[in-house]
Amino acid sequence: MREGEFYYIKEVLGLTGVPLPLELKTEFHKFEVRPIFCVYSPFELSPEELHFAKKVLSAVQVSDVQFFNQKDNSKEEILAFTQKHTHSFGISFGISQPLSVHSEWLELPAVSQFLDNSDPKKLEKLKRKAWVDLKKMKSAMEALLNH
Repeated sequence: MREGEFYYIKEVLGLTGVPLPLELKTEFHKFEVRPIFCVYSPFELSPEELHFAKKVLSAVQVSDVQFFNQKDNSKEEILAFTQKHTHSFGISFGISQPLSVHSEWLELPAVSQFLDNSDPKKLEKLKRKAWVDLKKMKSAMEALLNH
C-alpha cells in the first residue's frame, strides 16, 4: 500500500490499526501532466461534506479540484471544464455523471451517507466499496497519464 492508501483507510474510512504516514505529498516532475478533477454533487457541499470530499480526493492524490453542483452549475459549464483540460477526471456524489461529459468518472453515494453513523455496519460496507472503486479509478488515472 502507498502512503495515500494508508491515509485514506485511517482518516476517511476510520479503520484503526493502520499507520498514518508522517507526510503526504505528490511529486510531479516538470514533464508530467497534472490531473485536474471535477467534483459534482446535487447541491453545494456543506463545510463538513467539502472536508470529506477533499479527504476522498487525497486518496487518489488529486490537488487541482473544481467543485460543481447541479443546482448552481449548468452541464455546459462542466462539459467546458472537462474539454478544456486534457487530463480531467470526475467524481460525483449522489448524482449521475452528466451525459455530455466523456472523461473518466466515478459515481459514489451522496456525501451525507458517508457521514451518517446510524448503522455502523452499513457505513463500513459503503466505505469499503467506495475504497475499491477509488482504487480502480486511481489505476485508470495512472494508466491514462502514463501513456
